[in-house]
Amino acid sequence: MCLEFIGRGLLPFHRTAWLPLLLMLLLPIPAHSEVVHQKDYGSAWPLTVTAGDLQCELVSIEKAGRSRPSVTFTPVGGGKRYAVNGAAVSLGRGLPIDELVRKENKGALGNGQALLLPASVQPLIDRGLKLCGAH
Repeated sequence: MCLEFIGRGLLPFHRTAWLPLLLMLLLPIPAHSEVVHQKDYGSAWPLTVTAGDLQCELVSIEKAGRSRPSVTFTPVGGGKRYAVNGAAVSLGRGLPIDELVRKENKGALGNGQALLLPASVQPLIDRGLKLCGAH
C-alpha cells in the first residue's frame, strides 16, 4: 500500500483517498428538476412546446470560488437542452432558449404590421431557481 505523509503530523493517507474529495470539488452539484406544463402557466407560458423538464444545477465557478444556479429546459420528447437563464447561457449549459420562445402580438406598427415580441421566460427562470433553492 502506498502511503503519503501530509504536513508535519505524518498522517498516513492512501494516494486515492483524496480522489472522492477532488471529484466533489470539480463536478457540478446534482441537478434538481421537474416536468412543467403549459396548462400550469396559462397565458404566461412562454414557449412553443407544451411541456418539458425544467432543471436547476448549481455550477461551481472556480475563479470566483462560488456556485451559480444554471436553469435549463429540455422539451418532452426533445433531447436538446436549452439554456433559460443568463448563468446557463454564459456557462454554455444548452442551446439558446430563443428558438422555443413564442412571439406575442404587442400591437401594430405605423405601417399596419403586427409588432411581435418574444414572450418573457421569467416565469420559467423563477421556477427553476426555486428548484435550486436560490429564489
